[in-house]
Amino acid sequence: MIPTPRPSTCGKINLWVNLYCAQYIPLTSKFGERDLVGVIVYEKQNKGNIVRVKSNVEKNTLNPIWNTPVFLKDVVFGSVLFFEIIENNKVIAKALYPVQNIPNNKRMTYVLPLITPTLTYSGILRVVCYEGNTEQDVANVIFKFSDLEEKMPVCNNRSRLEITAEKISGIHSHVFWAIVRNKKLCYYQKKHKSEISNNKFIMYFEIENEDSLEIKIIDKNGFHYSDFISFKEKLTSFKRIETDQYVYSLKFIFTPVNKIPPTEILPPECQEFITDDWYTSMDIDVESFIEYESPEKQTSLVTYETFQNFHVEYDCDCITDTIVESCPILNRHYLDKPIRDVISKENNKKIYSFGDSCIVCCGEPNQLGVCKAVILNPKNTIKCYLNLNTIDDDIDSMLMTNIHNKVKVIPNTMLDKIIFLEDRLNNNKEKFGIVVGIPGQVSENEFLSNKEPSPLALEFFNLLGQTIQLKGFTKYKAGLDVVTNTTGTQSLFTEFCQMEIMFHVSTMLQHVEGDDQFLDKKRHIGNDVCVIIFKEGNESVDISSFVSHFNHVFIVVHPVIIDSKELYEVVVVTKLTVKAFRPRFPESKYFQRDSTFRDWLLQKLINGERASLLVDQFIQSQSIARKGLINEIIVSSTQKKK
Repeated sequence: MIPTPRPSTCGKINLWVNLYCAQYIPLTSKFGERDLVGVIVYEKQNKGNIVRVKSNVEKNTLNPIWNTPVFLKDVVFGSVLFFEIIENNKVIAKALYPVQNIPNNKRMTYVLPLITPTLTYSGILRVVCYEGNTEQDVANVIFKFSDLEEKMPVCNNRSRLEITAEKISGIHSHVFWAIVRNKKLCYYQKKHKSEISNNKFIMYFEIENEDSLEIKIIDKNGFHYSDFISFKEKLTSFKRIETDQYVYSLKFIFTPVNKIPPTEILPPECQEFITDDWYTSMDIDVESFIEYESPEKQTSLVTYETFQNFHVEYDCDCITDTIVESCPILNRHYLDKPIRDVISKENNKKIYSFGDSCIVCCGEPNQLGVCKAVILNPKNTIKCYLNLNTIDDDIDSMLMTNIHNKVKVIPNTMLDKIIFLEDRLNNNKEKFGIVVGIPGQVSENEFLSNKEPSPLALEFFNLLGQTIQLKGFTKYKAGLDVVTNTTGTQSLFTEFCQMEIMFHVSTMLQHVEGDDQFLDKKRHIGNDVCVIIFKEGNESVDISSFVSHFNHVFIVVHPVIIDSKELYEVVVVTKLTVKAFRPRFPESKYFQRDSTFRDWLLQKLINGERASLLVDQFIQSQSIARKGLINEIIVSSTQKKK
């Protein structure tokens, strides 16, 4: 919950701000290594004028320990703080937060969603803000390690790992990485420009469940060395790393939870992480695949070639755990309707256009002009805070466009059309394909040739939803003919999490005799992003036989009997451009044939489509459609004013 804003007692305040880490930004290299710098952009009062200034964090990079806090003087109380993440002098992600929502004399850690230049939400930024005038106000709550005399404080019930790294010999400048297992973006970087030896530095890690680190050393010529270090076996251990380029001496000091003194545990108020309700729907729930090259670790439900050309998930170890546990299983931002929430009940609502393809809806502003806002643009819908006094610059900064447009007022009479547009853009209807494969069949055309479902397939259909008569059906029809039955007489339908879901079932779609390519069936199933393959028999499915450019996720469901128990074995296959998505597989890769499996499968399908829609192919087509719909309202509002 967002804390209650404090009353305005003055026009300016002094703030200490500390960036903790920027996690889950898409990787730019196969090693997952980033050189990220944090920048804070804010408004300050200067001789009676309000100016916008930048303040860099004092360390080289964002890392798992806290950066040195930045002191922001004379910050305008009603302004918005912009947090920029920069890589190689380029802004790659941004977050913002209104100053007025920072509680007085408290040290709160804010978890803010990061927005990238493509306007996709790519991660979180952790920020500590605390009002004060001197460094003593910060004490040990916001940390600084300029002298490294004090141990890094940790949250309650966490362990700490201290690594002292000394470069004994070697002339090249270098980068030293330490990456927590499971490929989390958790690292520390140290650079030395001068070509000298005896470089010594200390790294701290807050440890939760990890028991090892991956150590990497990279010099300026691109030479790589890596090793895994286990640190829970001993409290203190040493390692010497020798290569042709340099020699390192490493000392590891692991302090378990029960050995950390109270003075080195964070105060409770600093352990409290705050998430703003206005941002909760902006999480995107994606992970990374782990590729197994060893054949004995692969499932036989799909062909070996499938592993070479697709991502394959078949148990709980196939994807990493790179997302926060608080992320919802379903991506709620596809279901939320923020415009309706913010302005439909407000008296002092403001609606603006920003250029020819951007609509900005603002809620009730406070006395300083800061308000909740929704930005509709071709890429997506952004929920944020804006200052009406600096709205042009704020929107330009949020969109990272640097085009310097000016907002134009849209009459409130257009509100109904905008809300209708929001309803249209927020999808609460889904369509998925289902093909049935009998023993001996392995390819798409073979599956589509089946006219009738087997008893096992019927059992699966009844678990997923209800068989409905198409003629006269009034809910979501997903392109099926509900008037003259030209696409078949029946289909499979269900409702889940306020969503209407229609399945294009191969054995229910119209079967045209003599059509060996089954074009009528492919016209529907070939346009589904996610396809279920219900496969009987022990043959490996040839996923490459599905040639549609729209099919991106395939879920193979295989009925099995183990120890007299009727179960389903499942494999999820995606195109290489699709990120991994939740829910994860359970510890056992087999599912009971019950409602729990139904819920898991529907969640997997919905999130699979969400993850697929982040692929460039879909982003581009959606952007064109969104731009046209938004522009239509802007043009219409201009004509009404005339």
